[in-house]
Amino acid sequence: MSPKKADPTADELVAAAIGRASPKKVAKAPEKEAPAKAAEGKKTIRIRQIRSGIGCPIEMRETLRALGLGKMHRVTERKDTPEVRGMIRKIPHLVEVVE
Repeated sequence: MSPKKADPTADELVAAAIGRASPKKVAKAPEKEAPAKAAEGKKTIRIRQIRSGIGCPIEMRETLRALGLGKMHRVTERKDTPEVRGMIRKIPHLVEVVE
């Protein structure tokens, strides 16, 4: 008995039908590690909700949600970025920065 040859793959069958050699297997390039971002070393700030968003315009309530708040006296920690600082400036009467 002779050992059986493995069944050809679909790619090999197509290549044989159109007269090409079987497709070469391309090795994947090694994955590069992502460079360390400067954001990882940034400070964080803790924000506490001190007033309810009830009765406030929808934009203010959405800003509370974007900061990760929504219930009274909850505290969340966010990266200290200009975007987060801007959100805090939009609703200073609803939140406070905790040291």
